[in-house]
Amino acid sequence: MNPSIELLRQLIHAQNGSAELDEAIAFQLGYAKNGQSWSRPDGAILKSLPKFTTEVQAALDLAMASLKPNSGGVSWEQGLASAAINGGKIYQARSPACALCIATIATLVTTSG
Repeated sequence: MNPSIELLRQLIHAQNGSAELDEAIAFQLGYAKNGQSWSRPDGAILKSLPKFTTEVQAALDLAMASLKPNSGGVSWEQGLASAAINGGKIYQARSPACALCIATIATLVTTSG
């Protein structure tokens, strides 16, 4: 199975965000682990990996860096969140951060062919 599709499946079915999902997103998007630190695809060194799946700001930063979107949105209610980027499909997950990660990865997959 395509690694991006498998990652999307995991995010859609996740009960919560996790460090394991954060790492899977990072590796999928070109981050590299160097001992205890991480490097972003642009070469910047990070002391720790952002918590993409549990912190909305980290998920938003990921979307902005990966896609440079001109529009997007996130909404949530008890137990369900939705996100869309650039007027695209609305993706749902159990948390706003996960929904935004799904929208980012799905948009990257659909725009890269």
